[in-house]
Amino acid sequence: MIRLGRLDERETVAMVESWLGGPLDADGLARIVESSSGNPLFARQLLSMLSDDGLLIRDGEGWTLASLPAGWLPPTIHALLSARIDRLASEDRRVLDPASVIGHIFPLAAVVALAEQAAPDEVARRADELERTQFLQRALEQDGVDFRAFHHIFIRDSVYESLLKRERASLHERFVAWADRVNGDRALEYEEILGYHLEQAHGFLSELAPADDHVRMLGADSSARLTSAGRRAFVRG
Repeated sequence: MIRLGRLDERETVAMVESWLGGPLDADGLARIVESSSGNPLFARQLLSMLSDDGLLIRDGEGWTLASLPAGWLPPTIHALLSARIDRLASEDRRVLDPASVIGHIFPLAAVVALAEQAAPDEVARRADELERTQFLQRALEQDGVDFRAFHHIFIRDSVYESLLKRERASLHERFVAWADRVNGDRALEYEEILGYHLEQAHGFLSELAPADDHVRMLGADSSARLTSAGRRAFVRG
């Protein structure tokens, strides 16, 4: 385990100016250094939010921070992420919402399948834009599959927590249905993770109303997959 301490003032300034590609005025730097308290995620998300709002003004080779409205600066990283997520366009949420249910790293094809009223090229374009605005990043490409990832697990968690329980349940269940279609002969490899998704769907729906046949079916399917995965792990052990 490596414990990472907070950035000091010099390190924060270097990170800010590297991200901007030029110097920021002294007052602007002081505001960001003070607000971020050495937290690099807070600093980068704060810069992204300032950029979104047009508050970073190009000034020759550098940048100037415009006068901020009273109460503009969020007090915590959670408040900052929540504020940025709340202000996203619905088209961006169609990408981020299902992605947050799938996990920190996700295949873009799964988001295409789950994103309602969004064409595949629109999902890819939005994902690229969300990369530019520090919500997502490219993860890897494996066997021709394009994987993306949230820029930080806190971002994924903030998006997920903003979803209603019924919406989370629906997306968990629909992700399993998509995975079952594409996994084919490799289905057993994913029993544990898909059993987890079904368990989450069952749990959220059970919290909302008494269990009906559909909810009981989800619970039975989840239990069967998790039990099977556990037995195979025991045998391998």
